[in-house]
Order: sequence, then C-alpha cells, then structure tokens
Amino acid sequence: MFGSASDKMTAAAYDVPIFFTENYPPCYIVRAKDDPVVPVRNSKCLKELLDQFQIPAKLELIETGGHGWGDGSGTDAAGWPFIVLLVFYFLLFCDKIKISIQESNTREISNELRADYK
Repeated sequence: MFGSASDKMTAAAYDVPIFFTENYPPCYIVRAKDDPVVPVRNSKCLKELLDQFQIPAKLELIETGGHGWGDGSGTDAAGWPFIVLLVFYFLLFCDKIKISIQESNTREISNELRADYK
C-alpha cells in the first residue's frame, strides 16, 4: 500500500481493524477480481474481520475492472454508486432485512429498483 520505502510501523498505523469500534460505520466493499494492485484476499479478510466485530458489511466481487473504475460506466462495476446508497439504506434503516441484504445479490435488487424509477 505504501510502496517499497514503507516500514512496518507506518503500515501498522493504517491497519483498518485498529479503528473498529461499536460506532464503526457499515461497509460496502466492491472489488474487481482482476485488480493487479491489491490482492482480492485483502477484501475477503476485511469482510471476515467486519463480520467478527459484528459490523454490517457487504462484499461484492466483480469479474473485471482492474484497480479503479470511477463511476463504473462500461464496466462490471456499473451502477455501484447507486448500490452503495441502497446497501447503506438497508443496513442502517431496515433491521429486519439486514441479514438478507448481506447475503443477497445486491446488483439484482438495485436493477429491479432502478427499473421502477425509470
């Protein structure tokens, strides 16, 4: 993350789990499996840690997109900004469906909702 000149103390200061508290916000993690910069396992580990701390989180793995895709137009990440809003809405305001939204195909849900607003 910090390049070859970084040391362990610098990296440790940015280790996400040290910031986990009962007030940590819900997380939506979307990543491309073909990211050449950051290994996919990092996001999987982050999701597992969030689960251990009982922090609401959704991990969505897309096939292609590399390391960055902007708003996602023309990529497998298309629509991700809308999905973030949808996931946060459900995670924050709909206690009864927190589990189902975390386990569901969020992209299908967002496409159905988007069709209703066209």
